[in-house]
Amino acid sequence: MISVVIPIYNADQYLNRCLQSIKNQTYSDFEVIMVNDGSSDNSKEICVNYADNDSRFIYLEQINMGPDIARKTGVQKATGEYLMYVDADDYIKSSMLQILIEKSEEYNADIVCSNVTRFDDRGKEWNSDDWVTEIIECNDFRDIFKEYFVTRRIIGCYYAKLYKTELFKEYGFIKDSLIGEDISGVIYALQKAQKIILIPESFYFYYWNLSSISHTKYNMRHKISLDNYIRLKKEVIGMDIIEEKYVCGYFAEFEMAVATAMSRARAYDIDTINVLRSDLKNYWKMIKSNPKTPFYMKMCIRCFIFSPKLFIFLYRIVYLVTGR
Repeated sequence: MISVVIPIYNADQYLNRCLQSIKNQTYSDFEVIMVNDGSSDNSKEICVNYADNDSRFIYLEQINMGPDIARKTGVQKATGEYLMYVDADDYIKSSMLQILIEKSEEYNADIVCSNVTRFDDRGKEWNSDDWVTEIIECNDFRDIFKEYFVTRRIIGCYYAKLYKTELFKEYGFIKDSLIGEDISGVIYALQKAQKIILIPESFYFYYWNLSSISHTKYNMRHKISLDNYIRLKKEVIGMDIIEEKYVCGYFAEFEMAVATAMSRARAYDIDTINVLRSDLKNYWKMIKSNPKTPFYMKMCIRCFIFSPKLFIFLYRIVYLVTGR
């Protein structure tokens, strides 16, 4: 059986679309664990309606502790051998569970990763630049981390993957993290997996929602996220299994999300800025030498190192003009 865990926070506008896409699966041996993380909208009513009409849908609720603790609550309740995470504003193809579990059993894989289709309110769709075009098998820890940090064909998010549930049974998850909490969980699972396969089909539809928590204005949860990025980066570098420039460039792009959140909020948290600036400065040579880090991102990082106030001012102008 597959346990599908959905963390939910004020998602009533999209929740029916998400839950119906799972209800319509061609593979029927699943349970859906809907974890309401302190929503104040109509998310509860939508979830309860599904739970009342289909015993495979299970409703749980908790005070707001962030999406990762909601996932932890769901995993603790899960009874399936396999596990999948779906965000409440996304949806999946009707054949996703069927195909991914077949591939997992065929290849005896601990994790199966699919491609992702992204879309926005205008109906525009686009796919990852690093599209998987054929089945890729990773049986070695170095190969797995190469696909994550170098080719980036394994995305650093929980979604679009089928896991063996046992990979997460001892994972602690991260309380009060606002952005990037996925990275910790995915890297944890990658380290425990014996075999991972990447398949070329796209089954997961990710909604690019500019009002979601990953695009909110700065608050102290961003500081928690930054501390987590820096800790993870040092841990991975310490493993000495992948070139440092790829690790540093990868995490720098996520760290800069904290700076852009400050810009949107017109905030200037000096303690966080000092931590971020020092970290980026220490690893700048590695970041600069990473061919996967876009040129514009390198320029943003260089600007922030030179003058955080200047970066925040300039990005604020961009935000006011573009809305993102």
